[in-house]
Parts: sequence; C-alpha cells; structure tokens
Amino acid sequence: MLVRYTQDNIVLPTKKVGDKVNLEADILGKYVEKLLAGRVKAMSKADT
Repeated sequence: MLVRYTQDNIVLPTKKVGDKVNLEADILGKYVEKLLAGRVKAMSKADT
C-alpha cells in the first residue's frame, strides 16, 4: 500500500495488471555491481 501523498502524485495507482510500465533499474544495477565487484575481488585473491 502506498502512502496517500504518493498515490496522489504518481501514475502507478492507475495501472492495472498487465499494463506495461518502464522500470528504471540503474540504482539497483549500481548495488548489484558493487556487490559483485567485491565478490570478484575476493575470488581473484583466493586464486593467487
């Protein structure tokens, strides 16, 4: 459930199941990149 202000100021509540939406994944992508970079670095140290 979205807070009232958010419901009044975005279009998401007007969408129905099956409607197409555009999701910006850049923020999520940055988190995943940082997470994986740490693991890759740890793995490369383990190989040496």
